[in-house]
Amino acid sequence: MPPITTYASFVSELSQLAVADVSKRLTCPPTSLDTADLPTSWVQLPQGEEGQMTFCYEGGWPLFRCNYCIAIVPTAQDIQASAFSDTVDMMDNVAEAIRSLSMNELVKSALEWTIHAIVWTVAGIDYWGVLVRVTGHG
Repeated sequence: MPPITTYASFVSELSQLAVADVSKRLTCPPTSLDTADLPTSWVQLPQGEEGQMTFCYEGGWPLFRCNYCIAIVPTAQDIQASAFSDTVDMMDNVAEAIRSLSMNELVKSALEWTIHAIVWTVAGIDYWGVLVRVTGHG
């Protein structure tokens, strides 16, 4: 079996995902955001699962999960129509960036994701945003 992906490498590589129109990529969840740096992306809440290990079986490929997050524009700017449009466009940008990854960039095997629009709250400020739940194997 090839070397297994580590949690550190999965999170690090995901945090550097090149998504069109993202102005700043953070390597950890933000404590605050600067409007000049929006849209800003970060990763948070990594998780994993591993198959049962037995005397004759090593458990198979581990499962890695992490949230890829993007804050786009503060909701208080009262530009709902354009903010909604920008959010949907960003969903397309993220999907395109993930689809363009070559095999073994994030994990050794299958990669899947779910994506939806969300309102992020960072330092008491709400932002239109995107949440991508990325799951990789190996």
